[in-house]
Amino acid sequence: MSRTPATPHVTPRTTATNYQPDYQPDHENHNHHRQHPRKNRRHVKTKTSDAQRSRFGVALAVGTASTTVLALASYVVAPIGSAAPLWQQAWFVDARANSGLAMAAAAGITVAGFALLAVWLAVGPRNGRTHPQASPALSMKQVIILASAWAAPLLFALPLTSQDVYSYVAVGHLSASGANPYTTGINVLPDWAGFGVHPKWASTPTPYGPFMLMIGSAITTVTAPLGYLGAIAGFRLVMVGALALTAFFVTQISRRTGARSATALWAAIANPLTLISCVLAIHNDALVIAAVAGGLAAAHHVLRPTAVRLTGAWVWLTIATAIKPTAAIAYPAALRIAMPGRQPWRRTVTALATMAVGCIAALWLMLAVVGASFSDWLHAVFSTPQLSRPLWFVPVQLLTGGSIVAPEDGTTPTWAAVVATSVGVATVVAAIVISLWPTRRPAASQLALAYTVFLAGSSVIWPWYVLLWIVAVAVSESLGRWVGVLVLVTIFMTTQSLAAGFFDATALPEWFESVFNVLPGILGVVWVVLLGMRMWMRRQSSGFEHAK
Repeated sequence: MSRTPATPHVTPRTTATNYQPDYQPDHENHNHHRQHPRKNRRHVKTKTSDAQRSRFGVALAVGTASTTVLALASYVVAPIGSAAPLWQQAWFVDARANSGLAMAAAAGITVAGFALLAVWLAVGPRNGRTHPQASPALSMKQVIILASAWAAPLLFALPLTSQDVYSYVAVGHLSASGANPYTTGINVLPDWAGFGVHPKWASTPTPYGPFMLMIGSAITTVTAPLGYLGAIAGFRLVMVGALALTAFFVTQISRRTGARSATALWAAIANPLTLISCVLAIHNDALVIAAVAGGLAAAHHVLRPTAVRLTGAWVWLTIATAIKPTAAIAYPAALRIAMPGRQPWRRTVTALATMAVGCIAALWLMLAVVGASFSDWLHAVFSTPQLSRPLWFVPVQLLTGGSIVAPEDGTTPTWAAVVATSVGVATVVAAIVISLWPTRRPAASQLALAYTVFLAGSSVIWPWYVLLWIVAVAVSESLGRWVGVLVLVTIFMTTQSLAAGFFDATALPEWFESVFNVLPGILGVVWVVLLGMRMWMRRQSSGFEHAK
């Protein structure tokens, strides 16, 4: 007679090894918690809500105060062209000539920038948490309110941390006059010196795409009755509108991928680097990230046929490429999103080739509209010298000892040019391979990885160049795993932009200018190192707890 073996006793286990209950009952009141679990949970929820409201209020006040300081300081130290009517105002001239006020403004910019970073970090995912569903401390509505409030004072600031917008204005006037900006410098304009463009750029062609020329021509034409400051305000409104469009697309993508919209908006729109680069400095990268986000959103529209999704992605990404050619790296990501799953190579290559041919045709048409040719544009892109100061964190510049940054005579040593070109070509090929490589990693994450490789081989990496990377990370389904890296990159690049040295140093003592041209960058590196070590130690501790 067989005997049924005894069933071994198995202790039930939760699905997550680090599970924590909503509340922890103590031994003395154990029965009380059993009798009133709902009441106890409601109490905890109320406390959490109060903490959120408090955190939101502090972030709103401190962040808005920080951007207000940036806006006020810009009137003292921001470079501005002589065409600005402000130079006719006695208070403006006196403020610019006051040494004490200039030093206070420069110091205030550093303090305000770090304060804005701190409150942004405080309302983000708790302690840089990197789980897939990382959520910010605030709701999506609160994140939108914060981003809007922080950006509001910057609408009235003079351009700071960069002088690129002055080039946009000058090139817009040049294009509106009927000249070809790819073969003609802005020095042909009779009043070019008053735009505030650095003299080094006076005779160089513009590297921006034809769509940017069309936008610049339209803005300068419409704002002509308002003069120089009206043109700057026009470009700022366009960039702010592009950020609003980016926020809409990021929200749409997040909802379709199941990610948290609040986290995505916190990462991409409320980001201090985004606000400083696109609202304060008025960079056209705002247009690029809006168009790229639009392309990815169109590819994500699952209710439409594949051909329609690919067409929508092609339209938006062609616009982005027609502003800055580097945006073309997003085409493979949009293709993978619109055609999910493992696809035959023939079908993938055919779809990508069709989009590429369509992009070239659209670019050719836009170039014809602005009175230029492909050869003109390509020559301008590859012949424009890097007239910026050396950047110590750029790998290619480290390899060449800064030799690729053209000196006053505009020449670059042959060996340095060969090294820079070789590294650039290699990283571009690697980025393309990464973009097209079949993998289970989300397409947006693959785009972020490919763009990281591309930037690593670039001869210059200005802080606003990483905005496309930030948007790719923000719309990725695996955003939670990137949160820690995104925080570190944001802190580093924002502090480097504060140390860019684009001050009107007329009233600043030489020693003070030298200090504040490097101090924000040094403090930013220290912050990144300490915070990175803290995140690594917490991750190691969490892994150890899971192992136990």
